[in-house]
Amino acid sequence: MEEIVTETYKQIRTRLFALSCGLLILSVVMSLSKETLWIWSVPFAVIIFLYAVIAPLKLTVVVRMMDKLHIQIGKGLFWILFFIFITPLSWLLRLIRPGLIPLKIDDRAPSYWTTSEKDAVTPDDLKKQF
Repeated sequence: MEEIVTETYKQIRTRLFALSCGLLILSVVMSLSKETLWIWSVPFAVIIFLYAVIAPLKLTVVVRMMDKLHIQIGKGLFWILFFIFITPLSWLLRLIRPGLIPLKIDDRAPSYWTTSEKDAVTPDDLKKQF
């Protein structure tokens, strides 16, 4: 049981360190891009850093909330990227090569198996496969 608590302790401490570093990086990036000081996130980063050093288990709620936020943002970004990149690329591929995958059923064909260009496998084929 003690091993589980120490592992959770280490994980929470690591995540809190990452959160405080992320807030500091956000402050620096926004200060450089907006040419004004974004000083408001620095106290939050310092407080989270101090909690991570002194008592990380007190902020388990923050870590859980960040995990839930991370999951929701990940799902949203997945769908956005899918509809921005994958769908238009598939439409483009369909316009360029419409017969890429034969979808029509041929009743006269004994099999849909296609033969490869190379009939025999040589030992050179097994070296540097990728």
